[in-house]
Amino acid sequence: MDPDAADAPALLAAMLRTSVAPALRELGLRGSGQSYRLTNARGDHALVGIQKSVASSRSAALLTVNLAYFPGADWDAAHAAGQVAARPTASARWIPSGWQTRIGLLVDEPHDHWLTVRGPADVPVVSAHLLALVRDLALPQLTARLAGATPPPVPVAPAGDRPRVCPWPELCAVRWPPDA
Repeated sequence: MDPDAADAPALLAAMLRTSVAPALRELGLRGSGQSYRLTNARGDHALVGIQKSVASSRSAALLTVNLAYFPGADWDAAHAAGQVAARPTASARWIPSGWQTRIGLLVDEPHDHWLTVRGPADVPVVSAHLLALVRDLALPQLTARLAGATPPPVPVAPAGDRPRVCPWPELCAVRWPPDA
């Protein structure tokens, strides 16, 4: 291994800490690291979770964004029944009244969208793309649900298949199906 090669996981961690986290807070989310939230007076939970892939390596760090909404009273009841943890996360166990998805399933070409940081040049591009997805796609879904309003429609993938090409191939690390 090249000792001068970029440490992609370290670049990703620095990107989340110095660029993504402050920008998410500017958008009104509270949190740090990989977990962010919005709440309302009813105690409902609108969650944004940044998931790092176990397939990441020193040369390529992969991430996606998980989203969830859980009515607070329903989450509390499920917790009291021993079904879920006290505090929900975007990748937490689902409850019937909740909603969960990955950010890539909200784009016009729905797919499992994983972003890749390979080197320093990727950091500003991936950061800007991730923040645009959260601002333009995730927040309208989450804030509508928190307000008790109808959320924007979610794109539908072609019947029986998922699109084979990501609209951002330079950023997307995963191809669906894997043999494509």
